[in-house]
Order: sequence, then C-alpha cells, then structure tokens
Amino acid sequence: WSIHHVEADFSAARVSVSTSAGQDVPVRIVYSGRDVFPSLVFVPDTSTVRSLITKDETIRVVASGVIVGGQQRTFTYEVSVFVPNRAPVSQEMVTVKVPRCARAGRLLSRALYSDPDGDQLEFKVAPVGSSPAVLSVSQGGLKTLRPIDPSWSTLRYTVTVADAAGLETGMAVNLVPEGPRACSTLLPPMTLPSSSRHGVATLMPEPRGRVVWSAAGKCRKVGASVHLMAGRGSCTLTATATTGSSKWTIKRQVTIGG
Repeated sequence: WSIHHVEADFSAARVSVSTSAGQDVPVRIVYSGRDVFPSLVFVPDTSTVRSLITKDETIRVVASGVIVGGQQRTFTYEVSVFVPNRAPVSQEMVTVKVPRCARAGRLLSRALYSDPDGDQLEFKVAPVGSSPAVLSVSQGGLKTLRPIDPSWSTLRYTVTVADAAGLETGMAVNLVPEGPRACSTLLPPMTLPSSSRHGVATLMPEPRGRVVWSAAGKCRKVGASVHLMAGRGSCTLTATATTGSSKWTIKRQVTIGG
C-alpha cells in the first residue's frame, strides 16, 4: 500500500491500520523516500489481515508525522477491502468398504468437504459408468440407499459440492463390497386382504439377476403375480437371485385376511 504527495517528507512518518471494529493491523514501512516521487510504502501483516477480515469491509488508514511545507500533518483515509469468494475444497478420492447385503446406512461424514468462507453447500451424487444408483447425500453425509447386491464389484461415483455462487469441487468415491456372496434377507412381514392379487416384484423387490420365485402356504404364484387365497392364513414368499457365483435369497411372511 502507498501514499504519495509531491511536497511531503515521509522520512519520520508513522502508519496505523485498523478494521471497522477497531482492531489494529500491524504495518511494516518498506519505503519513505523521494527518489522519484515522495512516497510512503507500507505492507500490512498478511496473516493478521486474513484472520481479522473475513468479509467485505472498510479499513481505516492513518499516516501521521508527515511534513508538508515545514508543518507536521496527519492524513486519514479509508480503504474498501473485498474478500473474494473461494471454492469449496475436498479430498480427491475416497475408497470405502461396504458389507454386502447389509442394511442401507451412513458411510462418510460431510467433514470430507469444507468451504473456506463458511458458505452453505449443496451436494450431488452421480454414478460412474454402470454403477447402480445406491449412493446418496444427506445432511449428515454420504449413505447407501439400499443393500449392496452380492454380485456387485467396485461401485464408482462422483460427488460434487458447490456453494451458492456455483463454485464447486468434486471427489471420486469408490464403494468396495466385501463379505459373503451368498446372502439371506428376511423382509418385514405384511398383512394383505384375502382373495387378492399382487405383483411379485412389489412384494419382493430386492433381488436382481436371474430370479427364481416360490410361494408356500395360502398363496400361489401365477406368472408375475401372487394370488392370495380366500380366508385367513399365511404364506411364505421366497425369491432366490443368482448372478454368476453370487446368490441372494430373500423371504417374506404374508398374513392373509388379518
């Protein structure tokens, strides 16, 4: 920063800089001569400026002890300081091991991301390639939306975080399934009216791949539907999905006319 005056002598000048809240900023004078043009050049302490000034504001500069025409004078002026918006920051890549067939749940904390200016952030998740859409972002962090199929290998996603001004950063997230490739899941029981018909995929939604369905008790499977017989009773629906060397069996108990 600098002050110029064609008739001034800055050799004994002093400079003070303060924020609008009255906090002093240390200053180092680097030039106070008249080699070309009488000037006072000074540098505010960078680390103090960054710690005290976190938003746009006006700084007060006072230059005292300046000799002009044989008299000592003081010059006061204000400087508008603008803090530029900075993009969010994040890790470049994160690899997370996830158990196959486990319930959906939280994986990563949003602490993986931060905004230097403390701005509110918006998150987006996009699958990479053929990876299924099982990853989402909630207020608490990254989470899986449904169990990881035993047939899946590494799942890849791009997570993008942006501030209100549109500045953004991205991170690659790899989910690596681990654990058994033969999974068994018991779905919550259901109660349905007797003499009704329901789509099998609605009652037993999880398995993917080559699926074999069966029904035992007071219901029978006809094509892609389950027929519930008249009267009270119960039945058990079983679905087994096979993909390569992976197998996933799920069951659901249905009470009829309860």
